[in-house]
Amino acid sequence: MSANAFGEIVNGLIPLLGGLYAWMLGTRRLGKPVGVDYDARLGRFTKTLTLMGPLAMLYGLSQIVMGLVRR
Repeated sequence: MSANAFGEIVNGLIPLLGGLYAWMLGTRRLGKPVGVDYDARLGRFTKTLTLMGPLAMLYGLSQIVMGLVRR
């Protein structure tokens, strides 16, 4: 594997993992349990995180695929 391909994979993994983290926070699979006062702050962003997380994952996956195809 060339250094260029490795760099493209790493550049794609950043939004992929960030999107996974955002999606897991939005669906409450990560974070504090339901009922803690953290809900008031996170409650405003759950829809946004749930929508933008998979979009960021798709963007990261597309960067990985394009980086591997482009070499």
